[in-house]
Amino acid sequence: MCRMFPANFTLIISDGCSIPAQRNSVDVAYSNQLMEHLHPDDALEQVHNVLDVLKPGGVYICITPEPDHRATRRLAGF
Repeated sequence: MCRMFPANFTLIISDGCSIPAQRNSVDVAYSNQLMEHLHPDDALEQVHNVLDVLKPGGVYICITPEPDHRATRRLAGF
């Protein structure tokens, strides 16, 4: 059987805020065009939850087509 992903890869799909993973267990978290659809308070919760599950030195890649969106500005401190 052909594997679609490497053996050390696990795809976890969440509701956008909760992250179903153990604390300090994720090397890379990725979201694509999600942030601009969340209420600013939910966006902050999502980022806090992502940071909680990232391992020390882990990376969160957050892609958004609207860098000026209010949630993105709030997360960036603007």
